[in-house]
Amino acid sequence: MTDLDPERAILHIVVVGFHHQRGSEVEFLYPPLGKQRNSQSLILPSEWRFLPFLALPDGAHNCEQDTTFFHLPSLSTADIGQNPQSTVFGISCYRQIDSKDLKIKSEDVTRSTVQKSVCVLSCLPLYGYLREKLQVATRVYFEEKDFSQTGILEELYRNLNTTISPSLISEESLLTVGFSAVELVRKFRHEILTLFKLLLLERKVIFHGFPVTSICSQLLSLVSLFPKMIQGGLVYAIPRENRIFQEDKSESDIHVHECEQLAVDLFGFPLAIFTKNSLFHPYLSLQQMELLKSSHVRSFVVGASNYLYKRQKGLSDVLVDLESSKIEIHDPELNDQLSLSTADLRFADYLIHHVDDYTEKGEQEAGWDGSDEWIRAQFKLYLLSLLSTIQHTGGDGMANYNDKFVEAWKQTTNYQVWRGKEHTGIDDVHAGHPFQGQMGLSDIKIRLSNVMQTEKGRRIGHAVAETGKVVGGAINSARSFVTSWFSELTQSSSEQNEEETGEGKGPEEKNEATINQEKNAMLHE
Repeated sequence: MTDLDPERAILHIVVVGFHHQRGSEVEFLYPPLGKQRNSQSLILPSEWRFLPFLALPDGAHNCEQDTTFFHLPSLSTADIGQNPQSTVFGISCYRQIDSKDLKIKSEDVTRSTVQKSVCVLSCLPLYGYLREKLQVATRVYFEEKDFSQTGILEELYRNLNTTISPSLISEESLLTVGFSAVELVRKFRHEILTLFKLLLLERKVIFHGFPVTSICSQLLSLVSLFPKMIQGGLVYAIPRENRIFQEDKSESDIHVHECEQLAVDLFGFPLAIFTKNSLFHPYLSLQQMELLKSSHVRSFVVGASNYLYKRQKGLSDVLVDLESSKIEIHDPELNDQLSLSTADLRFADYLIHHVDDYTEKGEQEAGWDGSDEWIRAQFKLYLLSLLSTIQHTGGDGMANYNDKFVEAWKQTTNYQVWRGKEHTGIDDVHAGHPFQGQMGLSDIKIRLSNVMQTEKGRRIGHAVAETGKVVGGAINSARSFVTSWFSELTQSSSEQNEEETGEGKGPEEKNEATINQEKNAMLHE
């Protein structure tokens, strides 16, 4: 296998260090790029000029170690023998060591600690799988306490290319190593469905948090909910900058867009969410902020740790604060489009019930239900049902998904691409929302619970509490009754699902008169 073999999975091993005067810079790259056969030639091509800042992310000095997943645009075929529109997948393991512990210390080492990252640049999106192997190699490299011993890294390159082949892309279990859909549901609860639908709408979304490994893992866990997305949907997620920043669309640019056709299965998955200047970066450095401001960037989903990404007004449509789990939607129209229907809330509540049960019992006792694979299967069912409903019902049942959401989705590139071709598998999918049906008492409880978890709901709760302080004992008595009623209404709806519907089905259908009778009976108990 030659260094420029187009079939190799691993492109390069890179070491990035922090220099006290020059900042982050590449110190080692194997094999050398293109004609730079001397490994000491470390001049990066312009397309990869941000690599040092991605490998050594903002705030890295605050951690003993960290991991970053990042994307780079591919170079020309002459450089790496690769499709010039393909995404290069980067995995970086960062560590720091006390300078006094080094066996060999160069004159450039003037600080008490030395910070470096070891990176793998790959053709394949084997994020977690490669991270595990890279963490071991990075630890060994640091334990040498002599960073000139790069033979370890050259051996890593050869071993990875011996054991990893493009055929591994078909092993879905390898693609989601380290990505926890369970933790994502536990963190965002009902709003996990809001985030899922948000990505379908191709808007400008920033996920902000720290440490970087947490940002990347949560963002890729979300993306993994979309069938086949990690496997084959990120090929065009990072277009080359000469296409993004050109002022006028040339014929060649139009041709490139026409060629951005993903290989899809019989259902049309993966959806073309990240194509045609719609970007996806698991992590974005501060130096790349200008990229998001380009008028040629249609949409993006990115992770960021620098606080300036939160302060920059007008940069995004949505800011997801991963530390507080708060979703800030800046566009009122988009907020309406992302409002969850009753059927949506039933679906989300069904997820939460099974995930909570899975977490409480543990993997061994709980089995498949509530696991990462189970969660991804539920979202696949949701997406298939949505597509089948649109295609086979002529518009009936759209309210179960939120009419405004459906109309907005129909205008997106990913839907238009999907609609533009026939997908035989969709004909066998049952149309209609998996949790559709008339509203029952349990639905009222689910919706009230959802409302009370929102910022508005918290303000209402605070206002009730403050009222009690002002008016005194008489109102406290009344407030106790209201509080107990809210408590009953907002208890886990999983009990209601079991009592009224049985596991896995929507609530029992009830007419409006029955609902009103039950509400009145509860109020007058």
